Amino acid sequence: MSEKAEGAQPTNAEEEVSLLADQALSILLANDSMSTTLSGLFFCLSQDERVVKKLTASILDTVGLEPPTWGQLGTLHYVRWVLQEGEKHCVVFNARVANKNSTLPTGGGTNGNSPVLIRKGEIVVFSTWARHRLGKDFGENPDEFYPERWEHLSGDMIGFIPFNKGPRACPGRKSSFPVLGRLLTPMQSIMP
Repeated sequence: MSEKAEGAQPTNAEEEVSLLADQALSILLANDSMSTTLSGLFFCLSQDERVVKKLTASILDTVGLEPPTWGQLGTLHYVRWVLQEGEKHCVVFNARVANKNSTLPTGGGTNGNSPVLIRKGEIVVFSTWARHRLGKDFGENPDEFYPERWEHLSGDMIGFIPFNKGPRACPGRKSSFPVLGRLLTPMQSIMP
């Protein structure tokens, strides 16, 4: 099989294979991300009996002992707040490898206002963990696990980036709440 000439355009078949590979990888990555989020969330819950009691009561009051239907998930407001707080506290690591030389418009120089050169192959890491601990977005005690903060916050706010924003946002962001909510709600039967 001959090597393709550099710069040659992919065929439709190659594009389809690449698209399928990207989709398969997204599914695999989503499983790891959700497992990481649930592990961190259960750790946070194990440290806060008040939240566990309130979570259990809200699930029992809304859906009883049966697992919620997909339609009922939208009515479980406290479950959503707990999941958002878990996503805020237990974020998945974010990094990218530059596939070409690029320039970020700001962040360089002594005052942070100069451009930053990113060379092809360099790894760019940004900390959503640190971003989620800024008081200007999350109010007092942003380090504290406090789901009630979400009563007055929006999951679409600029500072909340567990899935990133824009064209590079995680494709699983819309499916995470239904999946994590379905996994979390039956836990009320084993919580104290």
